Amino acid sequence: MDLNTLSALETFLTTQFFGVLLVVSHDRFFTDKVTNHLFVFEGDGVVKDFPGTLTEYAECLVAQEEKYGSSTGGGGGGTGATTTTTTTIDDTNADAAVSKKDAYKQSKAERFGKQNTLKKSKREITKLETEMEERLKPKIVQLEQELEEKSSSSSADNDNNAGWTVLAELTETLNAANEELEEKELRWMELAELVETLEAEIAEEDE
Repeated sequence: MDLNTLSALETFLTTQFFGVLLVVSHDRFFTDKVTNHLFVFEGDGVVKDFPGTLTEYAECLVAQEEKYGSSTGGGGGGTGATTTTTTTIDDTNADAAVSKKDAYKQSKAERFGKQNTLKKSKREITKLETEMEERLKPKIVQLEQELEEKSSSSSADNDNNAGWTVLAELTETLNAANEELEEKELRWMELAELVETLEAEIAEEDE
């Protein structure tokens, strides 16, 4: 797969695909872009559930290796005091790891929430644009034309009560369509502002 195709796939999966995706790939950069949860097959039937990207999992492994390596390395006799000290360090590392994981899960949950809101907002914007351009605006143009035609015919026949009734109905329908269009335009502007804010926040977190 060339770079342009890969980039197009990443964009589709991160902005337009709203389902659950299972990715098996050796490309760490690609998986970091499109995934936020790992199932790590460690062998012997062991599968680790990790909420994060492949790079974050690798960093976590390195950090754990450095911590436990420093606590168990070095010389010294096998005295009771040494054993107690080693146990204390391991417990501290374990508590720190749990705390770090909890903070990481919270951060990932917040990020996932932003991404989910961003996708939903973009989807609603697309729906609003379709409604305004393909239904409401053509409807308003048609109603205005009908209103103009009926106005001309009613003016020529002042005694035509039915014609004036049709004019009133057309006017009411036109006003309702204009109000609906205005509401959708306001909603579109709100969502556009929200999308801009979320994209800026997500981009800042990625740096």
